[in-house]
Amino acid sequence: MQNDKLAETVAEQGLKYGDMLRDLGTYFLRNPKRFKFALNRMSHRLDTREFEQLQKLSRDRTIENSGTFEDQFEEICWAKDPEEKRELVRRMLRHM
Repeated sequence: MQNDKLAETVAEQGLKYGDMLRDLGTYFLRNPKRFKFALNRMSHRLDTREFEQLQKLSRDRTIENSGTFEDQFEEICWAKDPEEKRELVRRMLRHM
């Protein structure tokens, strides 16, 4: 049974993965601490390597735009199934 608070809304169903990842990058640039919070909340969906690399990414102050963030996020999570990545990004946005 899925938790209703985390169920995908109609608005979220209309969003593409790329759009959600861009939004996540924008939120990351605005408030990196919130990104760390969302990352910690979703750590159970990541393997150890991905989690550690995303933690390093959250401390990277050289990222100046959401495109750079998107590229680095994709490099870290490249092995994940596309649906799994979409769900991870969607839930991280929810926590932000």
